[in-house]
Amino acid sequence: MMLQYASFKSNLVVGVWHFGSADKNKFVINEGSKGKGFRMKKQALLAIIFTLLAVVLTSGMVFAQDIVEVESEEEKRDISEDFIDIVTYLYEDEGILSTDEGTYFFADDYVGEWAQMYWYQWESLAETQVSDFVIRTKVSWNSASDTPQWSDSGCGFVFREQDSDNHMKANLALDGFTYINGYKAGQWLSYGKKQYSSHSTSGSVYFTLAAEGGNIAIMIDDAIVHEASNVLLTDPGYLAYVVVSGTNKDYGTRCTFEEVELFVID
Repeated sequence: MMLQYASFKSNLVVGVWHFGSADKNKFVINEGSKGKGFRMKKQALLAIIFTLLAVVLTSGMVFAQDIVEVESEEEKRDISEDFIDIVTYLYEDEGILSTDEGTYFFADDYVGEWAQMYWYQWESLAETQVSDFVIRTKVSWNSASDTPQWSDSGCGFVFREQDSDNHMKANLALDGFTYINGYKAGQWLSYGKKQYSSHSTSGSVYFTLAAEGGNIAIMIDDAIVHEASNVLLTDPGYLAYVVVSGTNKDYGTRCTFEEVELFVID
């Protein structure tokens, strides 16, 4: 999987995030798109050179520039206005963020499944560790059971992760509540739960997680439903998708993450 090249109509920093296996993967900044290479037989190449010589002499490099421009546009995507508005809102209106300066990224869609009751597993997004960010996705969930452990089934993100004893987790659960918790040096950290809906075995919402320093916020369908302050684990760590399983049946809990957009604070 790979994050798509992000283009902007405003002066925003552009980045590319590469995915790989379930292990920590590589975070890179892409400063431009690459043209496609090709091979030709010598005879065909000479024929094309002579045919296009007159065009090149009269139009300079216009032809070549057009080719590069088309290829670049095919690889570009725009950050959604909704996501930019959310970052601005969290900064200007809510004060959860201290700045709106940072780098924007896209991610490919991702589907995760887990069938082990009372456990959760995560898949890291990249090798580079981050501390302060906003991430938004359209997340859909399904349970293989009609009667799962409601509060122990769900989808979300693990963040600031170093290992199983040091990480934070923010997720929605099938009981209709959001949860913020984690571990620091093996000690359980809990920052409560907040209701966003009623219990369900399937559904879909836009889920946004914002984190800066000791401040954490969860938004459901672009409305803040859960805030935590003075969070103890603030060190940088890995960012990951998380699937929380509340049943051992079949595929367990399935989470589908789409339209994933990420803002990393400078």
